[in-house]
Amino acid sequence: MLNTLTGWLKSDKTLPQAPAARHELAATVAELLVEAGLADGDLGAEEEALIAHVIAEQYDLPDAEVAELLHAAIDASDERIELHGLTSKLRAECDYEDRIDVLMMVWMIVLSDAVVDKIESQLMRRLAGLLYVSDVDSGRAQKTARARLGLV
Repeated sequence: MLNTLTGWLKSDKTLPQAPAARHELAATVAELLVEAGLADGDLGAEEEALIAHVIAEQYDLPDAEVAELLHAAIDASDERIELHGLTSKLRAECDYEDRIDVLMMVWMIVLSDAVVDKIESQLMRRLAGLLYVSDVDSGRAQKTARARLGLV
């Protein structure tokens, strides 16, 4: 699965940022992806690997930096009680199309086990609202994520 993702991630635009800003944005997205992975109660090894792969490819970061971001995101999840802080950073730093791309990445993590439970479904509706992404575009992001994961 990870090999098939590399091609489309590289063909998509990497969110343009200066290196420090790109690192900060990648950290924020990693935290959001970890929260999505934990929505069903467990961040599995496959979800963790997918998060690392998506972050590395989307933000063109070396493996060591991705591992650091991922571990920091997992540690931060223990103390996070809300998502507003993450989504407000993304709204401030990303345009609408980039927020749709972020939502698509989150859908990929939620769909990685091919099952969307009620809590994950609620999370995705809430994230779309917090990111100011329309229901139609959230649905398209889900459809794109399903196709890229080979679930269609």
